[in-house]
Amino acid sequence: MKSTIIICVILLISISGCSTTNIINTTEQNRKDKSINIDQFNDEVGGQTVYIKLKNKSNYEGKDVVLSRDSTRFVDLRNNKQVIISNNTIQEFMRINRVGGALDALVISILPAITLSYPINFGGSNGSEYVRIPSVLAIVGASSALGYGIGKNCSYEFLPDTTLSK
Repeated sequence: MKSTIIICVILLISISGCSTTNIINTTEQNRKDKSINIDQFNDEVGGQTVYIKLKNKSNYEGKDVVLSRDSTRFVDLRNNKQVIISNNTIQEFMRINRVGGALDALVISILPAITLSYPINFGGSNGSEYVRIPSVLAIVGASSALGYGIGKNCSYEFLPDTTLSK
């Protein structure tokens, strides 16, 4: 049982570091890299809480974020007022993807769960009432729930030189 707890703690620590960084291309050019365009960004963050880190180190927590070519509009959750800021003052956007965190935890926990699958004694000391419970489902389920609770950090940064004023 101790090994199960240790594995769950290790999984918790390992999934808490999972994150992705996306590059936002605000130009109209079609690029062959893996950057996302304005519409893709707006679709991904639509309706979610987004943390906005500015280059001057101040932060916003916003909802209903809408990115345009030169500015970003959102509702500041501290005072419930709409804010519009220039994109060239933004360092990055960050949101928490809970489903992605659950899926990462599910994938990461499958092998340790299979390794730790063992019978649990629910009966007396004579051992006649062993019930084989595959702890695989318990570990995978618990890890997925933890992954959902922690989430996966998704960062968005601008493609260099695309937020400069022309």
